[in-house]
Amino acid sequence: MGLAVAALLVAGCGTVRAFLDLQEALEEEGFTDVNVNVGVGDGLLIEGRAPSDLDRREAEERAAEIAWTEFPRRLDSLTVELDGGSRVFSRGELEEQFGPRPSGLDDKDLEDDVRDFGVGLVIALVAGAVLCVGLIILAVVLVRRSGRKKRERFAAAYPGYGPPGGYPAPPGEGYGAPPPPAPPQQPPGWG
Repeated sequence: MGLAVAALLVAGCGTVRAFLDLQEALEEEGFTDVNVNVGVGDGLLIEGRAPSDLDRREAEERAAEIAWTEFPRRLDSLTVELDGGSRVFSRGELEEQFGPRPSGLDDKDLEDDVRDFGVGLVIALVAGAVLCVGLIILAVVLVRRSGRKKRERFAAAYPGYGPPGGYPAPPGEGYGAPPPPAPPQQPPGWG
């Protein structure tokens, strides 16, 4: 179970760190209410408010440039939504406008991180289910064993109790097994 949780965390940490680093870089440039998320396919979505010293189009291009030059995952598209407007940049547009990406930024795909996170989650859920079933089986075995030991202790303390043969009374008490049936009597005068 611990390995499954560790796999889940490792799979998700790289992407989360990349999103947070890009968000910080945008905020340092004056963007506010920034949210970085997965877009369509191998795309990225940036939402927020533009810096006050840039018009919306300049701000969209500045946000796109920061993502293109700093986000460490392959980008096939980038959607920038600022101040109620939206602009989609294709990979070709980004490369034409800002040049080739710095070395190493395209080494990992965003979809790989999402898939790895999903696989880690499935492994963690399966491990959790197996653990739960194991605990339920263990509880049933322990309860049954406890009940058997109680019956054995009771039988040792009160010999003769329990099936078969009825329930004889402990010494000095009036309850017990029913007496055996009386032999049939013949009516008087027979004989």
